[in-house]
Amino acid sequence: MTVTAAIAYRLTDTVSGAVAYNKTLTSIGTATLDDAITNDNRLRIADQRAVGANLQQLVLDLYALPAR
Repeated sequence: MTVTAAIAYRLTDTVSGAVAYNKTLTSIGTATLDDAITNDNRLRIADQRAVGANLQQLVLDLYALPAR
């Protein structure tokens, strides 16, 4: 089972109101029969993996932002 997570993030500077980061990240998570027997559990696992991969990409992107 494969799930695609597309999550939009916006980081705004609270002092100036300028948008420091505005991006939609897309990631994929998979789960197989080895992970879970039932479809419900496979879907949950695939969802968690897709969102986890998305958050990892967000952290990498935020670290790459210029220092303020």
